[in-house]
Amino acid sequence: MTVRRGLRYGMLLLAAVLVVTGLYHGLRREETLPLTDSSAAAGLMLLDDAQGVYVLAIMDQSPAYWAGIEPGDYILEAEGVALEDVVQLDEMMSQGYHSLRLKLLRDGEGLQVTLSAR
Repeated sequence: MTVRRGLRYGMLLLAAVLVVTGLYHGLRREETLPLTDSSAAAGLMLLDDAQGVYVLAIMDQSPAYWAGIEPGDYILEAEGVALEDVVQLDEMMSQGYHSLRLKLLRDGEGLQVTLSAR
C-alpha cells in the first residue's frame, strides 16, 4: 500500500469514527464531522479548535496542497474575516470561490496563502 493510499484510508477512517462518535452522543453532523463538502473539495480535513480552524490533514495534489497549507496549521481568517468555526469557512468556500485569501498560523508565525479552485 502506498503512503498516499494509506493516508486517504486513514482520513476516511478518522471521519467515520468522528461520525459514529457524534451519532452516539447525539450531536449534529457539523459539530462532529470535519470533512464538509466544500472543505473536502479543497482537500482539507478541518477541526474546530480554541485557536481557530485547525488543519488536521490535507489531500495530496489538492487545492490546499498547492496553496501550501500544511497539517497543523490554524486558519485564522478568510478574506479578512476572522473565523469562528469550520462551518463559517465552509459557507465562504461554498459560495463558488475561485480563490480565497487565508491567514494562517504555523509554528507561532502568521502567513498568507491563496486557496484557488483547480
